[in-house]
Amino acid sequence: MNMFLKYHDVMSTLKGRHQHFDRLYSQYCSLERQIARLETDFGGGYSMKVVILKLERLDVKRELQTLLEEEAKHLRQGLK
Repeated sequence: MNMFLKYHDVMSTLKGRHQHFDRLYSQYCSLERQIARLETDFGGGYSMKVVILKLERLDVKRELQTLLEEEAKHLRQGLK
């Protein structure tokens, strides 16, 4: 997930240790695969199913972003 590259270390820390993160990450990856498959099948990716999946992916991405920001903040505070 290139858009979360700046949180690579935080993600490595959370994987397997934070159930909510693991669930969101798994859900995001699943949505990515579904969208890629449908876009390949439909060419342009403009089917209503793709649009709905992209909106769902955006919601999950926002939730992941918030979680990563909060966890990064906690980790920084723990280092002080």
